[in-house]
Amino acid sequence: MEESSPARLYAGVVGVTLVAAGIAGFFYNASFNSDPADRDALLGLFYVNGWTNVAHILTGLLGLVAFTAGAYVSRYYAVGLGIVYSAVAVWGVIIGSGDSILSIIPVSAENNFLHLAIALTGLAASQMWAVSAIVVTGALFGFLIPGVTKSDHDSQTPIDRGKALFAQEGCSNCHTLASSGSLGTIGPNLDEIKPDDKRSLNAIENGGVGTGAMPRDLSEGADADAIAAYVAYATGEAEPAGTGGPPGTGEPPGKQAFAQSCGSCHTLADAGTSATIGPDLDQIEPNEKLVLAMIKAGPGAMPPNLVTGKEAREIAEYVASVAGR
Repeated sequence: MEESSPARLYAGVVGVTLVAAGIAGFFYNASFNSDPADRDALLGLFYVNGWTNVAHILTGLLGLVAFTAGAYVSRYYAVGLGIVYSAVAVWGVIIGSGDSILSIIPVSAENNFLHLAIALTGLAASQMWAVSAIVVTGALFGFLIPGVTKSDHDSQTPIDRGKALFAQEGCSNCHTLASSGSLGTIGPNLDEIKPDDKRSLNAIENGGVGTGAMPRDLSEGADADAIAAYVAYATGEAEPAGTGGPPGTGEPPGKQAFAQSCGSCHTLADAGTSATIGPDLDQIEPNEKLVLAMIKAGPGAMPPNLVTGKEAREIAEYVASVAGR
């Protein structure tokens, strides 16, 4: 095989690109934690954090080593990276944008597309057509099947999903909640303490409040959010949640959360708030990255991490889309 093979060219170009992207990524976000909200968009498109930056640098360095070693090693690098990145792309499609793979790799449509492009290019450059055909077929099934198998799942509201998960995850065995027909006495009576979604999510993530008998991370990601939303609704602490504000309003997801958590301090015309304790958001017109940074750091009198996770992302997206308009 010639030393100037497509695989060797792929290893060199992708190696340099990934190392550069990993280094640049640290200037955008260098955090190493499992909070899906703690991520920033490299070049305004691809979400990164400390974990992805390290992964990009390491896989890039492997590419440069393969390039130096020659066409034979580069071929195996190309097909190996193609298989791994195909799996990551399909995994990202299955769990959905806004979540994270293994609680560390941010997922978005742009990230999925980039991973798939790197994968398919690598498989083509490797010229291992049988392996490539198998992987591409698997990737296509991965991209197509979730849209079919998750149709019922996607048609459910978060409240409906949360109710089903409340029973499936065993919450009903320990808690009393009239809406679910559960009469458990091991944990707190939820009808009596009436937790809002933040308190419920905190209990799910940290193993309960008080006795600590409840295991940590009994549910994670979107499932945990759905259970928390259901409990809050079932106990009268929240309205049914769809994909945005209250049903039928057509409001963006973060508008109601902004009004409840931020409206007492900030002016934002779209939300109908005119408080002057904090900055006038219509004047400074912050982008999504700046809003998330403000929420996380809590500048001035604002408490840090007033909201977290999905709610923080939704507020940031909402403010960035309406401030000054």
